Amino acid sequence: MIKKTILLFTFIFLSSNYIFSQKVIEMTFENGIYTIPCKVNGIPMKFVFDTGASNVSISITEAKFLIKQGLLNDEDIIGSVQYKIANGEVEEGTKIILKEINIDGYILHNVEASIVHQLNAPLLLGQSAISKLGTFEIDGGKLTIQSNNYNKLEFLGIDLTMDIEDFGLSKVNLNTEDPFLPIDFEYLKISNNHFLKDIQFDKQKVLFDNKGNIAMIVLQKLTAGNGYEKEVKSNEIYKSLVKKIEENYWITQTKKKRNATWESKDLELLVSIDNENSINLIYVPKIFKNLSSDLTTTGNNKLKSLDKSDSKKIKDLRLNIEKAVNKTLNDQSSQYIRKFARISNNNFEFHSEIKIAYEGSKKEVDKANKMIAFNYLRDLIISDDIKYILLECDFDYLTFTTQITDKYHNKTISEKKISKKNLMNLKVPFTENEITEILE
Repeated sequence: MIKKTILLFTFIFLSSNYIFSQKVIEMTFENGIYTIPCKVNGIPMKFVFDTGASNVSISITEAKFLIKQGLLNDEDIIGSVQYKIANGEVEEGTKIILKEINIDGYILHNVEASIVHQLNAPLLLGQSAISKLGTFEIDGGKLTIQSNNYNKLEFLGIDLTMDIEDFGLSKVNLNTEDPFLPIDFEYLKISNNHFLKDIQFDKQKVLFDNKGNIAMIVLQKLTAGNGYEKEVKSNEIYKSLVKKIEENYWITQTKKKRNATWESKDLELLVSIDNENSINLIYVPKIFKNLSSDLTTTGNNKLKSLDKSDSKKIKDLRLNIEKAVNKTLNDQSSQYIRKFARISNNNFEFHSEIKIAYEGSKKEVDKANKMIAFNYLRDLIISDDIKYILLECDFDYLTFTTQITDKYHNKTISEKKISKKNLMNLKVPFTENEITEILE
């Protein structure tokens, strides 16, 4: 029942370059298949973890129970759907939305599902839920989930790569002696319509460092009333805020009565209740300028064109860029994936060597390599300045090589490249489709 396909695994595994919180779930082997414990709208159920199924499906028995408990109602029913059963016959089912599926602490909201009109139909956990989990790996009866459900270059709709001038303000406002300059969302024309808007924060500020980069985002909710009322209210808001963040990021590593923390290579996030029973959220991006800053300082800050006859300057620029890129790729590597860049035959090469527990075709690895190329370029070329520096290096091609080694130690390789001409015509920012179209 569990289909081990490299395409699914690779696309989910490589859709993000970063790994955060990991959880291992023990599945139960029953009647020749593995099942995984879940809670659907708070009701415990056992599902078959089926990567080959498009949706979550439940039998009419579970559906009637949810309806009886008031956990499934008319507004959750979308319409009818047809599906094919094991003997090839087509039957009709009911398409629904399940408000919540809890997989050992991973909360999935508004998951598309189907009611199979059979009393003993198996409960299948298909792609409408699996695709929201992030990275996962199956090894026998163990399901390892590593959540990565967030955009590391954005928080609350704020582009973390922007500096103070991108918001229309001058760096003259900065004081080199003060570490941070706090500015209200409203003054920066940042929308309050973000995923935490229901908390109705009293203060929302972006803190810029003395170079003008975004160093922190700070939000505060004040509580009113006497001591006991404030404590009760602050606890309610605190719990609600932590839940909202867990829904959009991953399960917190540290959660205490008055503070919770999230941390990865890219961010630190703290939610706390202070001595005045106010609720504070502090978000610290760690990636706001890392690679782009290295490259910009590696090149000429004024971005003057290099003399193409000056081979030493071009060589130095190339080597410094190779060093800066490899510094980032090394941080992203692990025992299962090795990433590195190198200069070879006048090309700048990006390599990914991945070990997996599945088998796959050349076609599937090619598709994965296209997405890997997009992820590399999305993280690297975050501005026209960076694209300009790469063009100054005068590479013939940017090349992308992905090597997949399966459980039998068979290696499948895919190679793609982007010419200097296509890189020059590439508009920043770009979409995955735009990258796919110029890959040769």
